[in-house]
Amino acid sequence: MEKRYNKQLGIELPLLAFGAMRLPKSDDKIDFDSAVEMVNYAMENGLNYFDTAYPYHNGESEIFLGKVLPKYERSSYFLTDKMPIYNIKKEGDAEKYFNEQLEKCQTEYFDFYLLHAMNKDRVKIMEEFNLYDFLLKKKAEGKIKYIGFSFHDDNETLENLVSNYKWDFVQLQINYYDWYEFEAKKQYEILEKYNLPCFVMEPVRGGFLSSLAPNVEKHMTNYNKEATISSWAIRWVSSLPNIAVVLSGMSNMEQLKDNINTMSPFNPINEDELKVIDTVVEELRKIKPIPCTS
Repeated sequence: MEKRYNKQLGIELPLLAFGAMRLPKSDDKIDFDSAVEMVNYAMENGLNYFDTAYPYHNGESEIFLGKVLPKYERSSYFLTDKMPIYNIKKEGDAEKYFNEQLEKCQTEYFDFYLLHAMNKDRVKIMEEFNLYDFLLKKKAEGKIKYIGFSFHDDNETLENLVSNYKWDFVQLQINYYDWYEFEAKKQYEILEKYNLPCFVMEPVRGGFLSSLAPNVEKHMTNYNKEATISSWAIRWVSSLPNIAVVLSGMSNMEQLKDNINTMSPFNPINEDELKVIDTVVEELRKIKPIPCTS
């Protein structure tokens, strides 16, 4: 597994992160045995960063990780969770949810903790209930090591957030389609401007970039018959210089193994491959509508 030392954070992180939002399911519940097998395989192969959130799997994702990860030495893995800011309605709610998350995850601290899915309206909630100060308090108590937020809104809102508050990292949706078609490139550059490491979510755009139409995929398979379609997206975003980790919400062992193979070792995307991706994006522009990642 490719590891990168992040100079802003002062730690080494695996380039690939395990997003626990699309775990294997059986009868609309997490398929516990299959998901445990995936976590164990990840740990055995150096993928030791796990990302969850309060609503994932209707609240079961945190509980699942709280059952599986404690068998490992706590210092051997990174655990990330997110404050459900959309549930904060009154004073004391932040403390309540944070303590609940610690309990569900069976941990005494989170390595990384984010305000979840920030936008203009949620900035107002953050300010009304002093949630930034709450994060600083928990960091001072040793219950959070690094504070950040994930983001889904316009460039101005992002720049205001990173210029008015001191964060350790920011999580953005970045992939080769959004880079060209939406604001991913500009938002990535905002983080570079403020020297903030970028944590990536949705590198394959909720699965959209893992299985393309045959007339689109052919450009990739003609260049490299061995590479999976997903691996192109993972390698593209991982080749950006200010990327700390790339989260992937893997739902089966095949996807997990493919992503680990892509990162073991990691080979940056080359100029010829970038031209292939340019062609793919041109083809995708003809497909309307492009699905969202929710």
